[in-house]
Amino acid sequence: MKRILLSCVVLLIISCSSESQEYILIQNTTTRTPFISHSFPYFIGYFYEGSDKNYHYFVEKWKFQEDNYFKLSTDALFLNEVHMYGDKQIKVNAFQTEKGEEFGKTSSYKIYYEKL
Repeated sequence: MKRILLSCVVLLIISCSSESQEYILIQNTTTRTPFISHSFPYFIGYFYEGSDKNYHYFVEKWKFQEDNYFKLSTDALFLNEVHMYGDKQIKVNAFQTEKGEEFGKTSSYKIYYEKL
């Protein structure tokens, strides 16, 4: 019984902490891109998490380290396909692949995704 109760408490703590991610605002999109081409074997990729009225939300996922959450202003980044925040995740790339299509752009760079 104690194990079940402890398991429930642990799951509750994990679910509460994962819902309240703090997103770092990337303000200067003209001089640098937050989408870097990582060659590390532990890098999973960049994922678009959706948008609200003011921001587009992204996560940089890693296998053995903490994920990085960031957001870009909707005025700074134009997206070809906008989804509500939390609706779904779309993997995006800093470079165009053979099957890749443009997903969004700023005045200085583009991001791509593979349409399935």
